[in-house]
Amino acid sequence: MRILVIGGKKFAGYAMVREALARGHEVTLFNRGLTYPELWPELPCVTGDRLHDLHKLDGMEFDAVIDLCCYFPHQMRESAGYFRGKGVFYAFISTLSVCDLTRSPVLESDPLPSYDYSEAFTEEMGNYGPLKAACEAVLQETLGDSAAMIRPGFICGERDHTDRFTYWPVKMHLNDAVIVPENDFPFQFIDVRDLAAFTLTVVEQRLSGPFSVTGPGRPYRFSDFLQDCRALAAGLTCRPARDTLTAARDWFLSRSQNGDDLAVGLKLSREREILRTL
Repeated sequence: MRILVIGGKKFAGYAMVREALARGHEVTLFNRGLTYPELWPELPCVTGDRLHDLHKLDGMEFDAVIDLCCYFPHQMRESAGYFRGKGVFYAFISTLSVCDLTRSPVLESDPLPSYDYSEAFTEEMGNYGPLKAACEAVLQETLGDSAAMIRPGFICGERDHTDRFTYWPVKMHLNDAVIVPENDFPFQFIDVRDLAAFTLTVVEQRLSGPFSVTGPGRPYRFSDFLQDCRALAAGLTCRPARDTLTAARDWFLSRSQNGDDLAVGLKLSREREILRTL
């Protein structure tokens, strides 16, 4: 397949391109050229912003688009509108945050909450969920069954610069004792490599509609089982949690052995001071 990837190469984009190439697809990149421009110099790369530069794609033919960086409905209106009537299947990386997460289980068949899109259209990233929902609405209205809305939960693994997930395996690797939350709670996440593999399967099979994509592949409560059933039936696989933990930890340690370099969380040096007083 001829696949256009809209977005950078930092995290999920890197995994998507790598998976597409591993499956033998022809990949063209469309981004602003700001993130890891040295990667894949052999691939066609169109430099630009979707709001002004989609015309640079004129004359090029694609079977599918994977859109990793659409956060505002006016952006989706531009890109989905550009591909209307061209026979292209459009996979949009959305988020589970479009759903009402106070309910359990969360099902793809559930209607989305009645967001106040007038507020969402103020286009502040604090409205992340409603804005992504507005993007989904524009995409579905524009391309209908030629589109899929991939709704991942907590994405983690190799090359995650936020360190939200990486924080825990790294600090447990570097510290003999750690401070943890007082209460236990259910916890789900999706390895970026599994997200990429599932997205490529959706694209290859042109599977339309929304998909809730989270894991890991371990025994779930029944409500969790229902939440993920459709995505699992469509081909989602989840690697063991140990693999994701190892990949995230090792990628960080390849760059730094100093736990204070983690992007989030309590500094490990401060944590050691606290533990010495306990």
